[in-house]
Amino acid sequence: MKVKLSEPYGYCFGVKNGLNQLYKIKKDYHDYKIHILGPFVHNKFTNTSLLKDGFIIFESTEKCDQLEYINKLDNNKDIIIFGLHGYYKQVLDLLIARKFIYFDICCKFVRHNLDIVKNKNDANYFIVGNENHMEIKYLLSFLDKNYLVNNYEKLDRNENYVLLNQTTMSIDTYDSCLDKLNNDDKVNGILVQLPL
Repeated sequence: MKVKLSEPYGYCFGVKNGLNQLYKIKKDYHDYKIHILGPFVHNKFTNTSLLKDGFIIFESTEKCDQLEYINKLDNNKDIIIFGLHGYYKQVLDLLIARKFIYFDICCKFVRHNLDIVKNKNDANYFIVGNENHMEIKYLLSFLDKNYLVNNYEKLDRNENYVLLNQTTMSIDTYDSCLDKLNNDDKVNGILVQLPL
């Protein structure tokens, strides 16, 4: 039997862009300690490499842990970088209030979803994704109670919804959600699909 190995694909454009930005920030702010909130990517080798290069990665994706961590830092010596999956609204508010230097290098697709909810906070949202994934947790921190995550049964047929999806989900999962919503007699509300 012969096994042919394919060439490695490497990183997606979001990770490549994020890494480039990280190292530019490190060069431009060489006198600061640079902290990345949450794992930069779901790749232990990349995260280990970043640690070796002097970046500090605060692994927890829990909001209270991140707030507590930031409160221990010095805004004159420490810089905060949001990882590729986004950030909590409350963390952003704290950084602004404490006048930290911070950088948002999250993936452009994640940022697209964050921008939508920041600009349309009063809309109703139906979100397709894993509620425990950090991207969705961060996204939900910008919303009040006007959202549902994967909960078709609770859709109010008299309401309209903006449909968003976790960016790391497959297009097939998203399409199957649309099919389910379009073919459900109980759903009379109009779902607005926002393209990436």
